[in-house]
Amino acid sequence: MTDPYQAPEVTDATGPTQLPGPPGMPRWVKITLVVVGVLALVLIGTAFFGNGGGGHGPGMHGALPQTTLVSAAW
Repeated sequence: MTDPYQAPEVTDATGPTQLPGPPGMPRWVKITLVVVGVLALVLIGTAFFGNGGGGHGPGMHGALPQTTLVSAAW
């Protein structure tokens, strides 16, 4: 597959030269991607390795488990 952007050649006294290609990604986009990536890694890390929310979850506020008392006759 060929490059979709073909810069036109310009000829001057030193010979044919190519114009610069399209501009790169803006700095604010790069910074935003880095910040979002770091936040995602922190959240994934705390979910797997950390406390992950202080021990809260759906099972914390539910009813206590039902236990059966067994009495042994000695």
